Amino acid sequence: MWVGRISADHAEWPPPKFLPVAGEGILFLDELTSAPLMTQAGCYQLVLDRKLGECRLPDGWVVITAGNPASEQGVHFSMPRPLRNRFVHLDLEPDFLNWCRWAVKAGIRAEIIAILRFKPTLLHDPDATFEVNAWPTPRSWEMASNVLSGFARRQQSGFFAGTTEIEAQLLEGTISEAATTELVAFLRLFRQLPLIDEILLNPDAAPLPDEPSARIAIATALGRALTDHSIPKGIRYLDRMPTEMRVLAMRDAAARDITGTLRADGYAGFHHLYNDGRIHEAACRAHVRRKFYDLHVAHASPIAGEAIERIAALYAIEQEIRGDPPAERCEVRRARARPLIDDLHTWLEKKLSTLSRKSELAAVIRYALSRWRALLRYIDDGRIEIDNNGAERALRAVVMGRHNYLFAGSGSGGERAAAIYTLIGTAKLNKVDPEAYLFAVLARVSDHPVNRLDQLLPWNLSLSHS
Repeated sequence: MWVGRISADHAEWPPPKFLPVAGEGILFLDELTSAPLMTQAGCYQLVLDRKLGECRLPDGWVVITAGNPASEQGVHFSMPRPLRNRFVHLDLEPDFLNWCRWAVKAGIRAEIIAILRFKPTLLHDPDATFEVNAWPTPRSWEMASNVLSGFARRQQSGFFAGTTEIEAQLLEGTISEAATTELVAFLRLFRQLPLIDEILLNPDAAPLPDEPSARIAIATALGRALTDHSIPKGIRYLDRMPTEMRVLAMRDAAARDITGTLRADGYAGFHHLYNDGRIHEAACRAHVRRKFYDLHVAHASPIAGEAIERIAALYAIEQEIRGDPPAERCEVRRARARPLIDDLHTWLEKKLSTLSRKSELAAVIRYALSRWRALLRYIDDGRIEIDNNGAERALRAVVMGRHNYLFAGSGSGGERAAAIYTLIGTAKLNKVDPEAYLFAVLARVSDHPVNRLDQLLPWNLSLSHS
């Protein structure tokens, strides 16, 4: 119960604990449609007037709610029309590729991911009737994975052997009888596949499955098991399978194991990559400079002009050390660039305090300061460039001709186009004529051993003998 207090003959109502009093963020009201109508009515003032009684929601906060539609047949109270009219409404549906990316990272068992790749329609049954207790959903497939993991542990201890009736019954109570029938049949096939250790020990002679579902299963299992040391052997085995299987396995391996630093601009689509700390953002200083430059050209701003000059001093240092070993670049940056960057940060904060919050220059300075940690990352890693210009130049040909490339024909066509762009860009970086390189590769690739394709990479192929 919300209890008030008496102050100077007036009742005061302290803010509820869930209501923020400062800063910025998202106030998330989950399962709003499961709340009784009187509870939902309490949200009118919060959503429309941004306050509850005398407690006001800070300007930097937004209200987002979520709830299941009535068609899901759960606990549901239709949202009153006045409240409904105060929201922007979005319908979310399960996306199979997004689920697979999540499943790999979450450690969902390989056989679960494999059967759903073979039959994606099993991921979610929207037509399940009210009477059934179990049906396929992204949540219930995670539970099925836990069931299989539990049985696997007991099989290792000798308590169970093979697919048991108890296992099938538990799965039926999780994903339905129909989905379990298909899963159990798939498990029998999956458990007869070559062991991953057997494949990696002898990738050229390990048995190769013929069934498409078995190939998906083995590619999925390989993607879960590959490490930096075992990838070459895994690829030798995958090279004996269709291209789609190689893409499948490598995509899973990358989604699970990729770590390091990503040099990119401030595009919001990249933000989720940094959430778990395995990938670190290295921001592009050229994008920061460009914002100051555009402002200086438009308004002849002296502050923007000085910011450009300060950034130019950092680029002058980079020009001197370009091509040097990473350790030496790092040492020079720490000694010479870091003091300039620290001084620039102090100067920007001081200038920001003198500007109107709504001015264009203030927005540009906030853009730079909000990315400061990512802008600093190149200082302590000599492998990282100061900006993303190299990658953007490599993609310029694609951008200039993108209207001609709107249709790749299929997903695999798009992947092959990306492979060609990568080869051309890699040839340029290695100072190899791309046309001559592709001509030489096409002339010999049909007779070249498939397990030695690395000899045809731009830095290994000698064009003088082509």
